[in-house]
Amino acid sequence: MKQSKDAMTLKVYTHSDVARLVSHRPLETKIGEALTLLPQGNDLAQRLDQAKRLGARFALLGVPEDLGPKANLGKGGAELGWQAFLSRFLNLQSHPDFPTHSLLLLGELELNDLQTQGAALSNQRPEQLAQLRELVAEVDRRLAPLIEAVARAGLVPIVIGGGHNNAYPIIRGVSQALGHSLGVLNLDPHADFRPMEGRHSGNGFRYAQAEGYLGQYQVLAMHPFKNSAASQQALKAAGFGTVTYPELFVQRSLTLDQALDLLCGRLSGYPAGLELDMDVINLLPASAYTNTSLALADVEYLIHQASRRLKPRYLHLCEAAPARHPAGEAFGMADCGQALAAMVLAFVTAFDGQASTGI
Repeated sequence: MKQSKDAMTLKVYTHSDVARLVSHRPLETKIGEALTLLPQGNDLAQRLDQAKRLGARFALLGVPEDLGPKANLGKGGAELGWQAFLSRFLNLQSHPDFPTHSLLLLGELELNDLQTQGAALSNQRPEQLAQLRELVAEVDRRLAPLIEAVARAGLVPIVIGGGHNNAYPIIRGVSQALGHSLGVLNLDPHADFRPMEGRHSGNGFRYAQAEGYLGQYQVLAMHPFKNSAASQQALKAAGFGTVTYPELFVQRSLTLDQALDLLCGRLSGYPAGLELDMDVINLLPASAYTNTSLALADVEYLIHQASRRLKPRYLHLCEAAPARHPAGEAFGMADCGQALAAMVLAFVTAFDGQASTGI
């Protein structure tokens, strides 16, 4: 893969890179054969503007890292989410009513050096945990300006892979591009509003709020028993809200549509962002694997309907961890890839209201 001259932390994909990922078949056109790649040039902003003029609307960007979950005293594996997505999504059929041309496959953030450093560190040793958290801060420094450049070009970033730590640089980048704080809806059992104790996957929204980039924040399907009392109190003190998993599926006091109407209404007046932690999906291999959450079809529906209501300025799909599949990594790559691809289809078709999202 060719490294961009515009930003040494971005790997820009070429036609030959994509061709290696697509299974070609006569008389068929796969999404990977029809989407847009970044035009050649020496200036990233100009190249993004040119892609926009060619019809691109969404920019697909991979973040292959698992430093954030490890720095949160959790498990690794999220670095493979992006590759799982590509292997599935690029080989879907290019549907005649699906706006494949509006998708810019930008590339991936270059993080091999940080991943190598992180692999030698233990999150069970305090001094090494501090080092892991500094590596996460370096991911922030690389990702935020790239997201800002994409958003300034008028493109909608779709960021895939890595931990939920990347919510902070994404929110920061989009907010700086727009000159306005964001209102974010997060589908997640965890609010990720832990203390600002060094960067990790559990406090991205806390940092974004403290620095003025996050103006309003709502969490859908949060599980109160999987979030500390201190985090929930801090969430409430900030004026943020939730609809919890028990309200949806134990007490059943709200339908999915009622929950969306309530939370989206609270985000009114803000440019919106949409977050999905893949561990909200039952039995999907993720950094925090669970069997007490939502069915994949329900999450597809929520992504589609939230996107129709909010027209988000970005989509973030994080924490898929193929290696954590009980049957092994190969099964995890298949399951995560299909789920991530389904979410991108659900999101994009909400803007254009065309093709079915089933895969």
